[in-house]
Amino acid sequence: MSGGVFLSFRRDDETSAACALRARLEAIFGLDVVRAEIGGDPDTPRAQRLAEEMRRNAVLIAVFGPNWAERRARLIESGAEDSVVEEIEAALRERVLVLPVLIGDAAPPRAEDLPEALRPLAARLAHSVSTARLDEDAARLARLVTSRRDVIPLAARRTQPRRFGVRRAAAVGLTAATLLAGASLTYLESGAPILRAALNGAARETAPLQFAGLPAEPGIIPAEGFGE
Repeated sequence: MSGGVFLSFRRDDETSAACALRARLEAIFGLDVVRAEIGGDPDTPRAQRLAEEMRRNAVLIAVFGPNWAERRARLIESGAEDSVVEEIEAALRERVLVLPVLIGDAAPPRAEDLPEALRPLAARLAHSVSTARLDEDAARLARLVTSRRDVIPLAARRTQPRRFGVRRAAAVGLTAATLLAGASLTYLESGAPILRAALNGAARETAPLQFAGLPAEPGIIPAEGFGE
């Protein structure tokens, strides 16, 4: 398992909001850390590419929009594959931590609308991301992500590990990167980010962030992990 963050979302359900969240997370963690597409050779079987992709990640953020269940029902009816479900299932098989997120006006899907492997999510979707409070919600989500030791904010990679230590550097970097993400990004109608300012100077040592509690082993995070 590596230190990547994979964002899994339907491209036809609250796409602009999901892209805005992705841009915020990219500003905090870096373009090389946050991914939303399955890479690899197209001639390689998809199941293999999924497994290889998930092994690069420490966290998968599973985004549920308001039409998530409806879109899944249509895919089932047409006999098409549900790539989003495949991504989440692959992450669970590879023991990647799954952070379920509601976006827009989404309500948690019912257990009967989910495949068996994902049904525990029905009772555990507790973190909402709203475009009206995107900076705050993205920062809270980033704190959950950084509580994994192998996911380090972009700004922390520019600090001296010997001085701060990895977890201390992660806390300092997240504080700086979150401020940068909130202050320096504007969005086009497509949700694409425009970088308008750069963070100047070295990050100063700050008090450690209070990380939300996480299960000891990777898997589906419990609802209390998203406490306000």
